[in-house]
Amino acid sequence: MPTEDDPNFTGEPLWDPDELIASLRALADRGLNAKLHATGDGAVRMILDAVEVVRRDHGWDTRFHIAHVEYVHDDDLARFAQLQVVPDASPYLWFPSVMQESMAKQVSAETFERSWPLRRLMDSGALVSCGSDWPCAAPTPDPWTGLATLMTRSNPDPAVTGQLNADEALTVEQALAAFTRNPAQAMGLGEVTGMLRPGMSADFIVLDRDPFTSYPAQLHETAVLRTYFAGDLVYAGRG
Repeated sequence: MPTEDDPNFTGEPLWDPDELIASLRALADRGLNAKLHATGDGAVRMILDAVEVVRRDHGWDTRFHIAHVEYVHDDDLARFAQLQVVPDASPYLWFPSVMQESMAKQVSAETFERSWPLRRLMDSGALVSCGSDWPCAAPTPDPWTGLATLMTRSNPDPAVTGQLNADEALTVEQALAAFTRNPAQAMGLGEVTGMLRPGMSADFIVLDRDPFTSYPAQLHETAVLRTYFAGDLVYAGRG
């Protein structure tokens, strides 16, 4: 992914490919998992290439996550599902803002317009999982701004207009899965939590509205009335 100032410069990797493969192999040998951060499509490809080698030699027990996945080359979208790599993203970053204005100045318009391809990743079968990136991306880990952004690709503040790559907007069902079921599976807790089913932990919340019927642009205003963990009430708000 070349920069706007110099089409021949695609950045300097912090990892040598062989060094990255060796490190991931060492983790797999120890029964550990790995979460790596990458925003450029070149960095994403380097990680996927390394994971492909490790998968061939060490099998499928190790969990690999790539955080952010801001830019992914079209040829690499299907590889997340094929290699069982989790695209782990923070949707608090995906709306028109000063941060996005700065990014748009660094890369071509064509590259910028394909940022955060969450819908295509989901359509390809990838286990898209979302979180707050807190305390980096938002003042609190409140999920509702992130959920709304997944569906609108717009700034929750109506004073800030525009959408960021609107074709990648998710449905409410996809967005809720990205904040509940999918992260539980990504952490290896898919048989414990993330869904309400017999035999699983009764972890759930009571809301002031139905997210399936609420207007997406107002979803960030959702309030949690009660929180239950393993069936026990652990938080009771007003209302």
